[in-house]
Amino acid sequence: MASILKNAADSIELGIEDIRSRDPKRAISAIRNFYSGILLLGKECLLSRAPGADPKILLASRHRPVSDGIGGIRFEAKGNATIDVAELEERFKDLGLPWVKGPAKTAFDILRSMRNDIEHSSHSHTRPTIETAMGACFPIVADFFRILSKSPADVLGSSWTYIAEQDQLYRKLQVECLATLAAMPWFNHLEKDNLPSCASCGLTLLRQSNADNDNPEMIDGGCHGCGTLLDAPDFVELVVAEVFAGDAYLAAKDGGDPPYVECKKCLRETFVIEIDDPVCFLCGHGSEVTCRSCGEVIHARKSSPMGGDLCLSCWQDTYMDQ
Repeated sequence: MASILKNAADSIELGIEDIRSRDPKRAISAIRNFYSGILLLGKECLLSRAPGADPKILLASRHRPVSDGIGGIRFEAKGNATIDVAELEERFKDLGLPWVKGPAKTAFDILRSMRNDIEHSSHSHTRPTIETAMGACFPIVADFFRILSKSPADVLGSSWTYIAEQDQLYRKLQVECLATLAAMPWFNHLEKDNLPSCASCGLTLLRQSNADNDNPEMIDGGCHGCGTLLDAPDFVELVVAEVFAGDAYLAAKDGGDPPYVECKKCLRETFVIEIDDPVCFLCGHGSEVTCRSCGEVIHARKSSPMGGDLCLSCWQDTYMDQ
């Protein structure tokens, strides 16, 4: 028997496939499937909150008391009807789960009304209006998966990638993903309008699993959009390459110094020069050596071709002019 989570995932995926088909006739099945999927996902949230409970009782719309045979009573499901949206919201609150709020709640109410029109009466809803209503509810899918502590990319696959691309959810996810990197020593170099993107899907949804981690070498993360995993060195290299892509382009175009180079310590392309205090974004190796002649701090851009304790300028003055 398929689990509720599997049924929810199947319904959401079918809804996404329907709306992506661009066939106006499939918009009807899109809203049916997607709406059903959200309800099932919400029910799975309830079950996750009370794993020891009888699912039939927890999700039943009505209950009746019956004798427990020892002088007390117990409750069992009355009939086969399961909870609707209003009851789902009530049980979320009863179990201490956060219910949908704000614009997403309004959007969910609209989606339910549209779905009821389609199911029970005549309607004038077009494919574009249905697509818009569904898109406004995409944040709910993200919120429910957060409650479940499960990766939507793992469960929904390419359907989640499509959902994550949509504007309303995308902006929210960007903020959340960026927040997981707030403890990184180079976080101040990240900008909302210039975030690193995943090499696999192109979405700017890179995140680390442990938001409290402040050590770049211990990053365990990847793309929240497509589920691609990245080890720490690859993750940081991608961040550096994307953040300083503009400077790198100008350096190559105009013949200037590169904004970042290979770190002499960890040997990854993560030593950033184009900042006040040049440092490796991965291992933290900094410019600790000073030139024995002029006293200037030596970093990768100013080191001599032979290395050592002379900056490039002093090395040239010492050896090239002889």
